[in-house]
Amino acid sequence: MIWGIIAIIGGLLLKSKAVILIPVVYLSGRKSKDLGLLSYFFYGVVLVNGIFVEDVISSGALKRILLGVIPSLGVLREILVGFEFGKIPKLEFGSFGDFVGDKSYFYKTVIFLVVVFALMIVLKMRYSYLYTAENQVAILAALTLLFVFSNMKEVKKIVMFEREERL
Repeated sequence: MIWGIIAIIGGLLLKSKAVILIPVVYLSGRKSKDLGLLSYFFYGVVLVNGIFVEDVISSGALKRILLGVIPSLGVLREILVGFEFGKIPKLEFGSFGDFVGDKSYFYKTVIFLVVVFALMIVLKMRYSYLYTAENQVAILAALTLLFVFSNMKEVKKIVMFEREERL
């Protein structure tokens, strides 16, 4: 629930219309995890349409990432893991490892982010004529897919919206 409050404050600071959907996401997540994920999808679509980033390496992009993207990922985590109204989670020093999960994957992710931003800086400084929004999106998407697919170990089949068979 704390990520929902942070997402609402961040959305208000960014003047995003997606703030309206955060309570809907939480209430539908209490009803069913599938409904929560479905409403989170629509929240994400509205959030992406409301936030515009011209340049990956700028203070505006950092502001949008810190106020929009990170809280929305926290909301997704609360929908997937579950939450309780009125219960404040205990913050411990060891909880960082629980939040991150596998530490080697966390270190790989940090190295990946450093490499991507270094590549963007080199592209901006050396090849400024290639530094357009379309090229930034293409490079980020390609490198992210490469990173995700290279770190996938096992894919589990998950069935959503199972139908109950009636006799």
